[in-house]
Amino acid sequence: HYLILEYVDGPTARATLATRGRFTVGEAVGVGIDIARALEFLHTRRYVHRDVKPDNILLHPDGLAKLADLGLAKRLNDDAHLTSASQG
Repeated sequence: HYLILEYVDGPTARATLATRGRFTVGEAVGVGIDIARALEFLHTRRYVHRDVKPDNILLHPDGLAKLADLGLAKRLNDDAHLTSASQG
C-alpha cells in the first residue's frame, strides 16, 4: 500500500509560529477549517489521523492549510489495536 500526496511548497504551522508568532484570529480560523475538512475526508473513509499537531500542518502559498504525515493513521475497522511499522 502507498499514498501519493500533493507537494506543498510552504512552511509548517510550527515553523510559521516560531518565526512570526501567533496567527491572527482569521488565519487561525482558516487553518482550523481547512484541517477540519481534511479530518472529515479521512473519517468518511474510516481513517483516524492520530497525529494532528503544528508540525503536520503545511501552509500552502495560496493560503490553504494541508494536513500531512499520515504515518500513524489507522483504519477504524482494523483488528489490530497497536500501531506497527507494517500496518496497512
